[in-house]
Amino acid sequence: MQKLLLQLLLMLAVLPVTVAQAVELATYSDSTGVLHIPVVDVDGLSYAVDLAIVPLSNPYRFIVESDSVVTTTAANEVSHSTYYDNGNLLIPAIAVGDVVYRVKMVLVDANLLIFELTYGDATAILKSLPVGIAPFDPATNKAGSIDFSYPELGSTSKIFLEFNGLLIDFGTGPEGVYLAHFTFNLPRGTDLLSMTDGTVSVVELNSNHPDSEIRISPSNAPSYRLTYDHVSGVTVSVGDSVAAGQILGQSSDTKFEADVSLVRNNTAYCPVDFFDSSLAAAMTNTLATLISDWEDYKSDSGIYNEASMYRTACRTETGSL
Repeated sequence: MQKLLLQLLLMLAVLPVTVAQAVELATYSDSTGVLHIPVVDVDGLSYAVDLAIVPLSNPYRFIVESDSVVTTTAANEVSHSTYYDNGNLLIPAIAVGDVVYRVKMVLVDANLLIFELTYGDATAILKSLPVGIAPFDPATNKAGSIDFSYPELGSTSKIFLEFNGLLIDFGTGPEGVYLAHFTFNLPRGTDLLSMTDGTVSVVELNSNHPDSEIRISPSNAPSYRLTYDHVSGVTVSVGDSVAAGQILGQSSDTKFEADVSLVRNNTAYCPVDFFDSSLAAAMTNTLATLISDWEDYKSDSGIYNEASMYRTACRTETGSL
């Protein structure tokens, strides 16, 4: 099958797509653990491929169970078909139950024919920032809910710590640690907002702080979780449906953290990659303005190294929780 051996990044968290009825969709059966791809184009040949799940694998792994040539039609002549290009297999439409998703698969091992299943690419999960942010008002010393007169984070001279930014002097030793969160230093009692429409899956007290952690499963991306740490006065319970922008509680005396991660592998992702497309420009600009306003307030344009960031407010694309 010409090395159609890929790490499977099955994006069950991606928005549904519209597909012509005449196109046979790739399908995944959770009961059998088989991913069936009716047509995949490799160097001008089209194959039908079945990938079977490897028992007891975690994260899930798949192995090629069967494949056969189905047509010699060139890839660009097959509407909406799966195609293989430069180590990537892209499935424009895969049926998972009653929902259709886009899927991306990346080559991992061409010799053993094994694929790894993760939930990977960015999707439109986030419709709100976790706190109210506005341009800085010198009359109040505030940028929305963020008080610029409140102490900055550690010895970084930052009022807001970007995703996977280095936080020095955080009680973990002289080297500091990389935190895969948006981290805010907020006065106690600041309203904290849901970033997504979803369902509350966890509300639990922290063992080392008098506050709570909340986790939310996004409605359109159940493979992901959003975590809000150091929340006081929690206003939601497990099982509650929440809307983006809804108040979840208030900040405690500890730095508030918010992150986007996968349920199974504790990998966190740059939240900016998950902004809803219709809101992304405004939300990104809000974070960029917060950064520039803080640098102006501190009279130091070098506090945040924007030029080296993966995206606005994200030092890297991913991080470890």
